[in-house]
Amino acid sequence: SRRGLLRLLVGGAVVGAGVGTGGWLWLRDQNGGGRSGAAGEQPGTSVSTSRSPSRASSGSLPAGVSWTYGVGGLGGRAGGRHGACVALSPAGDLVYIGGADGALHAVSPTGKKLWSVELGGPVMPPLATADGAYCLLENGGEAASKLCAVGPDGRVRWTRKVTGSGGSQFPVAAGDLVLVASGTADSGDVRAYTSDGDVRWTARTTFGPTSEPTVAGGVAYVGTFGDAVDAIDVQDGNRRWSAPVGGDAGRPTPVGRILLVGAGGQIPLHGVNLSGTTVWNADNEDAGGRRYFTCVRFGDLAVTTDQGRLAAIDPSNGKTRWAFDRSPGGPDHSDPTVAGNSVYVRLGGALYVVDETGRQRRRLPLGDLRAEDGVHAPVVHGERVYVATAEGIAALDVSL
Repeated sequence: SRRGLLRLLVGGAVVGAGVGTGGWLWLRDQNGGGRSGAAGEQPGTSVSTSRSPSRASSGSLPAGVSWTYGVGGLGGRAGGRHGACVALSPAGDLVYIGGADGALHAVSPTGKKLWSVELGGPVMPPLATADGAYCLLENGGEAASKLCAVGPDGRVRWTRKVTGSGGSQFPVAAGDLVLVASGTADSGDVRAYTSDGDVRWTARTTFGPTSEPTVAGGVAYVGTFGDAVDAIDVQDGNRRWSAPVGGDAGRPTPVGRILLVGAGGQIPLHGVNLSGTTVWNADNEDAGGRRYFTCVRFGDLAVTTDQGRLAAIDPSNGKTRWAFDRSPGGPDHSDPTVAGNSVYVRLGGALYVVDETGRQRRRLPLGDLRAEDGVHAPVVHGERVYVATAEGIAALDVSL
């Protein structure tokens, strides 16, 4: 277990998100107005509403890439989970981007900057709702320091302090609630916030949470440093059950009636049913042997990436059904995203579209738009796909 190690690291080890000082700075508008609020609730903000295009020259982009937008790198890269590269408003007319530059940005689907708001720290992947965007700020390590609610106009509605050394790297929606997990290695909780910033309920976890919750069927599932998965009722915050698994339990992913749980112990992958009983343990190398294991449901399977390889895992036994290998051991690979009957994933220097049997449907070269190891997942909206780059995001047109 990593609990003892984390106790030594709390307050000592600091991993900072690098903010470049190069070409990306020209995208920032320094002439916007500002607004300040009460200490601890409404941070000092500077809202920029420039509508000048924030796109790279079309002549310098690979075929199929419509535009790029730089924010000094995406926030939330200090930990092993990254979330989605952008969040889209329900209507799809606002593209929210959390920047390592300390601001939340909103751009149009054509790449025009609509506004950006300074929030005081690297912004981890946002959650978009009809109320605007919710986002967490990095605390200098793998956890969050603050939850911010920002309206569609870029004005900060409220903020709430988040403490601890582990837990959520991005907020999670549960109906009309926003869930955030936080804590230390030994203790923590999941809090349910209303759109007004009130806490509807607080659920103590058996040990400190390792990740953000996964919500399915009215239940929030969260992994803990106590080598267990907790199931919490999203209506009232009552714990339904706690299931022991090996190692520090990562973020559970439901596929049918089974939760797939990655862990940091000798056995890297576990299957837990919805009643809290562990039904199998699998020594599957595609799980990576880590609590940062991330997978997504894809039909009756779960897909995951590790070391440049996309693998489909059978939830009935934890074994790999098929694998798609285009950049073995390569540094650039994203978490997968499922849209319709396809999975989208970055492997090396291209975005691949793969079908349910592991066969390639499309390959979209990304040229010199480099990324980081374990980059944020793509986001698909119609014929537009947003992907992470080292400086921010790129928008791809998959209709071409």
